[in-house]
Parts: sequence; structure tokens; C-alpha cells
Amino acid sequence: MTDDTPRLTRRRLLAGLGGIGAGAALGGTGTMAFLNDTESSEGNAVTAGELDLKIDWTEHYNGEKVERQALTDAPGPVFDLGDVKPGDWGEATISLHVFENPSYVHMAGDLTANHDNGLTEPEGEVDDTGGAREGDLADEILVDVWYDGTDEEEDGGNNELEPGEVIISSGTLQEVLDKLSTGVLLDNQVGDGVPVEPTAGASQTESVTAEYVGEATGGPQEEQCIEFVPCDDPDVLATPTGLSGFCYEPDPLPPGTTHVTLKAANGCYLAEVSASTDEICLPDEQPEGVPNNQYGDISNATFYRCPDGDNGNGGNGDDGDGECWPNSTTQYIGFSWRLPETVGNEVQGDSVAFDLEFYAQQCRHNDDPANPYAPE
Repeated sequence: MTDDTPRLTRRRLLAGLGGIGAGAALGGTGTMAFLNDTESSEGNAVTAGELDLKIDWTEHYNGEKVERQALTDAPGPVFDLGDVKPGDWGEATISLHVFENPSYVHMAGDLTANHDNGLTEPEGEVDDTGGAREGDLADEILVDVWYDGTDEEEDGGNNELEPGEVIISSGTLQEVLDKLSTGVLLDNQVGDGVPVEPTAGASQTESVTAEYVGEATGGPQEEQCIEFVPCDDPDVLATPTGLSGFCYEPDPLPPGTTHVTLKAANGCYLAEVSASTDEICLPDEQPEGVPNNQYGDISNATFYRCPDGDNGNGGNGDDGDGECWPNSTTQYIGFSWRLPETVGNEVQGDSVAFDLEFYAQQCRHNDDPANPYAPE
């Protein structure tokens, strides 16, 4: 850019004074002195600001802590697991730290491998695929990603999806990574950001009463009451059987569960549950109009997740409002996974690999942050 403003250099300043002096000399005799003073501003410098995003995490596998990653800006994989079996589950609480300048933060994910790795004899009886990108795990592993609070909250980053915490994405691993593949602009959880309702942590529990919904059908347990679950194609997470009594205490409630059916005699009873539910009971008395053969001791329970159910956690998926993250704060993202115990031999020997990525960019002079993961 050119600058047409005249520059008053020392040379130009002296020339101007000389001209004035000369003119004065022509008009009279004697000498002339000019009052002057100099103030100097020395050492002027412009330094570009800094922005630094760092990450650490805590990982649990089947309820046991398996890794604690120290703060780093060169992270490796959060999950690296072998010999995963149906019924296994895990979780990582990812801690994000923005240093130096307020920033917007995007989260992205990418499924990089979903392999079948050949067919074992039991797998070959139920699955005829066996090559690269033909695995079944990505469609069977169930995942929740959510805002897990901040370091300013007593229960922030406590490794649990609790009532009041907002889900970023939920579904199969394939579905969650499909959403993350185009980037999600994460909300700010500090101050006036995403509200996270206060909870009493792991000690907060509740008992819910299941309501009679109809007669059970024949067939496998997961099909006996599924028609009464209020969503299309619910995921079946667990099917405990051999129960008795009029109340059931799950230990633990499978992560991500939105609904439970209890089979009592030949009747189906449905309850909507949350992460704090520790007991599901039948009505105290036989409901009016319910046949005698559809009320009695609980024989089995089936746990479901509705892909579009909100689980009391703000809905399935949050696209972010683009709030700026203050610098020098710590905010947590939870990532849990579960391979339901109802999954069979079709996943034997299969493997998946995926990437997670977080991207920070400055907020100043940036009212409309660009999404670096948007399709071109």
C-alpha cells in the first residue's frame, strides 16, 4: 500500500527552517534563534500475539483407570485397545487448554480403518465379508461425545455423562465420526457459555417407576418388548435375565441408556432413565385393567438407547453456537464407547482406527470463524 502523506524528515525540517531564516535576513539585520525541544520514543516494536492449544486426558476401560496423559501439544492416540469383547466399555475425558489468547475451538474426527481382518470359523457362519473397510465394529460400537464441564465446577471432567450435560454427538462410532468429519464448532462452557446444571456427582441417584405398556411377544428377549420403545430402531445395550422381585437395581446402568423395559409375567413395563437412575420398579399395585398374567415378579430387563432420545442431556447432538473460549481456562470433552453384549461373532477379529482433532483460531477481529473441516 502507498502512503501519499508528506514525510517530515529531519532533512526536510532543516530545509524549511533555513528558508524561513533566509527570508527574515532579507527583511532586516541581526540573527534569529528558534526555540526547540526534542522528545524521543525509542525501542518501538510490534510482536505478533500467540495462541497455544494443549491437551491431556484420563482414560478408563471397564471402570478401571488405564492411562493419564500429561499436558502436551503433540498427543498420540487416546485409545489403543486390543482384545475388546462384547460387554466392554470405556471412556476418556479430554482436557482442552487455550493459552495466550481467546479462541474458537473446532472438533473433528475421521474413521481411518474399519477392517474385517479375515474370517474366523465362527465369524464365517454369520458374516461373509473379510477385507479392508468391510469390518463391522464401526457399526456396532456405541459412542457418546459430550461437554463435561470446566475446572471451575466441582464435578467438571468427572468422567461421567450426567443430567444437564449437553451431548455433542451420539450413535454408532460410524455415525459419530460422520458428523465430526465436517467439524463441530464447540461451545464455551465458562461463564455465559453452555449451562451445565449442578449435580451431586456419583452420589446423586433416583428410582423410577416403569409403566405398563402391553403384552410381551415371543422370541428372543431383545424383541419381546422392543415395540413399545418410543423410537425407531433403538440400540439394545444389555439384556440381564434371571431376575426376581418388583424392583431391579442395575450395576451399573449401561452408559447411554435412554429406556428400560421390564418383563413381569407376560407384561411389558417401560421406563425412561438417565445416568443417575439406580433403581427401576414396577408399579406398587397391579394397574387397573392389566390382566393377572401380565403383572408379577420381574423376569428380565432390557436396556435401550434411542438414537434420537435426549436422555435428559439436551438432545442428541449440538452444533455449537460459536462462543469464544476465554484464554487460561480448562474445558472438558467426554468420549465414551461401548460394545453391547448382544453383539455376536460377526465382530471377531475386526478392528477400527480413527482420528480426533481439535483446532483453535483467534477470536479478535473474527466474528465468523472459518470451519477448517468444511467440505470444499
